[in-house]
Amino acid sequence: MKKIISSVLILLVLLLIFIYWYNYSGGMVSKGPDDIKNITVTVFPCKEEKKEIRTVDDKDEIEKIYNMLDNTAKIRNNRYPSHAESAQWDPEFEIDILYKNGEQEHIFSAPETGFICKYLNSTGGSGDKGFRKGENQSVWDYIFAEEETPDAEVPEPKKDEEVVAPTPVKEEKPDREITEIPLDSVKGITPEEAEKLCYNALGEKDEETGFIFSFGTAGAVETGGTQYYVIRASWLVNNSHLSYIGDFFVSADGRRIYSGTALAGEYTMDKIIWEK
Repeated sequence: MKKIISSVLILLVLLLIFIYWYNYSGGMVSKGPDDIKNITVTVFPCKEEKKEIRTVDDKDEIEKIYNMLDNTAKIRNNRYPSHAESAQWDPEFEIDILYKNGEQEHIFSAPETGFICKYLNSTGGSGDKGFRKGENQSVWDYIFAEEETPDAEVPEPKKDEEVVAPTPVKEEKPDREITEIPLDSVKGITPEEAEKLCYNALGEKDEETGFIFSFGTAGAVETGGTQYYVIRASWLVNNSHLSYIGDFFVSADGRRIYSGTALAGEYTMDKIIWEK
């Protein structure tokens, strides 16, 4: 009888060790820094007026981000709420890791708790994939660190020389008045044809990240006597969600595409990315 009880206790201990390992072991990244091709950091992905995207491909910077993620504390797997419910957060940042073998990992912040999380690919006992979460203040500090700009050095004036304050340099921007117009007033190609031109110019997916593009007509504008369709551009991140990446302006004659932004009724046309 004692042997049976001892065997049962050993099995229970082994089971507890397995449960702990299954739920708490492992970091937020599944591979090493040398396996990473690039890392895309998106700040405020759901707030268009604040959204910022940058892609890191420098080896030293990749290793720095990797080390921070790898040192995440108090990691555990959360199988509840369900995978769908856990995706309803409005994250303050997202980190998309693209590995050299084409695999991807999506890490995001949970503002309500301060955790950083990533979705799990395997299901647990509940049959739900859920997510892995942990605490890592260094990631928040890194992403939201204010860049310090060193003060410009003013040369020491020579003796008896009048000190003149440096004149601030004004950044020159193209003088382009852009007026919003009704979509049905555009004379030329159709909105569908404008979207197709974006696919023809940029392809079905981004060559660097492999994310699939999505283009949709968001309105129309006129500038310099030429009408343009405003095409909202997004890409599908890790086959899980669409993320806004910018806007394009397709001329109504179908001969030119500009990059730019269209936010809160304000339009900016930057440069020509395609011309027929």
